Amino acid sequence: VYQKNHRNPVDAILAALEMTRFIDAKRTEKDAKGEPYWKVRIGINTGYVTAGVVGQKRFAYDVWGETVNTAKLIEIKSESGQVAVSRNTYDLVKDLFDVRGGGEVEMKHKEAVERYVITGIKAELSENNEGIVPNEVFKGKVGDMDLG
Repeated sequence: VYQKNHRNPVDAILAALEMTRFIDAKRTEKDAKGEPYWKVRIGINTGYVTAGVVGQKRFAYDVWGETVNTAKLIEIKSESGQVAVSRNTYDLVKDLFDVRGGGEVEMKHKEAVERYVITGIKAELSENNEGIVPNEVFKGKVGDMDLG
């Protein structure tokens, strides 16, 4: 039985924040040793996508469509270490995360898209008010959300 997941935007942002924290920590280690390191920036958009298997000799599962294109452009226009979201996603998660405006992203053949940068979980919704690990209040709010 198919069950719609209303937590997708929240889960994507939590994963993105964890990834950027990990990469930032590794960057600090590598930089101290004078070694090369990775940089990461992440763009998230919420909407419909098309997905499927592509390829004839070598198969890959891929996702595409306007939602993916918008997320990619938001990512491209972001700075290293940022988790940027579209207005669609921001409207769904603004009560859970600290956000700052990131300006508009020009889109080819359509209107510009507003971009927001997620800086962490709202302090009051996180363990020890650190903005990193969701607390029980956060989990309760997410459990009550109807994002669909």
